[in-house]
Amino acid sequence: MEEVKGRHKGFHKALFWTAGLFGLMVFLGGGFIGIIGLILMIVLSVQVWRNPPAFKGITLGTLTGIIWVVLIFACYIGSSFETKPVPKVAQVNNYNPPFAQPVLRRVVNQVAPPIVTKVIQVAPPIKKTLEDYVKESVIKHMGELHNMKKIPIYKGSEVADYAYQDAQGQDKIGKRVLAKYLLNENFSKGMMKDSLSIDGFDVFKDIYNNPECSEIQSLCLESHFWLQDVYGNDKEEAVSQLTMLRSTAQKINWPNFLWSNLPTLLENEGKYWVHPAFNK
Repeated sequence: MEEVKGRHKGFHKALFWTAGLFGLMVFLGGGFIGIIGLILMIVLSVQVWRNPPAFKGITLGTLTGIIWVVLIFACYIGSSFETKPVPKVAQVNNYNPPFAQPVLRRVVNQVAPPIVTKVIQVAPPIKKTLEDYVKESVIKHMGELHNMKKIPIYKGSEVADYAYQDAQGQDKIGKRVLAKYLLNENFSKGMMKDSLSIDGFDVFKDIYNNPECSEIQSLCLESHFWLQDVYGNDKEEAVSQLTMLRSTAQKINWPNFLWSNLPTLLENEGKYWVHPAFNK
């Protein structure tokens, strides 16, 4: 019988300390562990009530009260340590950190800056003169610099009024242009003479087929070259003049015309003059 009482006494002590251990788990864990501890503490308290252990100076009611105070305090403290899930924040396009709050800025009496318009003045295009068109054509076909002297080949031009009659016999006033240039050197005087007709044909064709040059009724191409005088000195002189009228140019079928026929044409309708030095 004494052995049975001793076993009951040891059993009750084990239950009591187990109840204390679960109270500690409630304190540290909380949450789901707290619920389990609550159930076990109730069961153990009932067992201790039915089979009270022998504690000197402590009555059964006092012991029960201490157990419940520890239980309630442990449940309260344990629940405060419960981890709550972080709410998910919807992400649109770029990543937004959790709990990010939009920053609102209040604009007070904000005045839009004045719009400054910058006016850029574009200079009107410079209208070309008749001399410009003639100069461009001469440089195009004869070059910008003399092939031996390496100086500008175009010497300038003169523009004057030119009286003529149109197809209906009406008196008109047009323009006569005299263009001066340097004749390039070649292997022989004959080849230099031919270049007068070849280059002259190209310039006449350009000018008389250009609507911007409709005022030109007479175009004279005057070439210059260095000739030796009787003392052996080189002197720049005019060595040719080829003049074509617009009335003559209007009769020419330019795609089929041969430059070799130009001297004959200009001798009859215009002017064709070459320095005698090129006829030797």
